[in-house]
Amino acid sequence: GAGSVDMVFVDVGDRATYAETHELLMQLVRVGGVVIYYDTLWAADEINQHEPYPTMRKFNAMISKDPRVIASLVPLSYGFTLCVKTVSLEGKALSDALSTRDAKGDNEPLLKMLRARREALCAELAEMDGDGAASPQSTQLPPPPPPPAKRDMSLLGFQKK
Repeated sequence: GAGSVDMVFVDVGDRATYAETHELLMQLVRVGGVVIYYDTLWAADEINQHEPYPTMRKFNAMISKDPRVIASLVPLSYGFTLCVKTVSLEGKALSDALSTRDAKGDNEPLLKMLRARREALCAELAEMDGDGAASPQSTQLPPPPPPPAKRDMSLLGFQKK
């Protein structure tokens, strides 16, 4: 069902359909789920070599602007694009907000959606905590861990100077 898939590996023969495939997968993959797209950097077809692989460049540019995922292009083999879904934003409202951003450079509809989602998540957190006090300002990340202590590098052949 929707939002229940943990991981998907995509190796569709027609790479031009990756963008449409991505939209369908965003409905299936849960928040925290991973989608891996294969052959997103270089053409794997030795007969039909082409540079600079415009279809996949366009796809990777689209993925890099998708507010639902954190994406990384890994230059192994013919290239893997790894996407981790970080937030659920679906439907026509998202499509309209992305179109407005791309056509007019206006981020406000998208920001409005993200703010509304943040408020809903804070309300869910407050309900789980049972105190009703969670807000974007009070829901802070923990501080980063301290830097690692100095290590004895002599075992690796390094000498102190």
